Amino acid sequence: MSDSNAGWLPARLKRARKTIVVVDIRRQIDIGRTLDLEDFALWLDDFYFTCADTLGTGHIIKFLGDACLALYDEDASSDAVERLLALCRRYETLCSSHHVRSHGLRCAVDIGDVVVGEFGPTRQRDVLGHTVMAAFLMQGSDIVISQRVYRQLPNGQRSQWHENYGQESYSLTLEGNGAA
Repeated sequence: MSDSNAGWLPARLKRARKTIVVVDIRRQIDIGRTLDLEDFALWLDDFYFTCADTLGTGHIIKFLGDACLALYDEDASSDAVERLLALCRRYETLCSSHHVRSHGLRCAVDIGDVVVGEFGPTRQRDVLGHTVMAAFLMQGSDIVISQRVYRQLPNGQRSQWHENYGQESYSLTLEGNGAA
């Protein structure tokens, strides 16, 4: 969508440049098979609260089953990465408290143009665009960030990231993530 199309949007939808965060529970199906329905619901409910507390309630766009989609300002990608690191640590504790074997989280962060607002007749808050799709498709280890996000990290934090050659992204493998 070009900038000239932005005038076509209703006032409830805005084009913006944002940081997109995707969090997905690895092997959630395996976890679901080990718990009865009520325990699984309580574990997932606690995961949602942990995400909201760690990522910031105002940043979360929606939960999609075992995934979370969050949105930050374009220049807040470094903060988003720090919050994801904290979330990964808290997720391990959450799984341990529910006696669930963790396989870790898969997290992705990208920056780009999106349309954000209230969609459809129910005015569901949502965000869409190629950046959102790209974040869901990013491959790597525990946390994957685009080159745009990598460039926003303070120089002292860049050494821990490893380039995913041919993918224009960087990965960070967390020690112990999924080992619980």
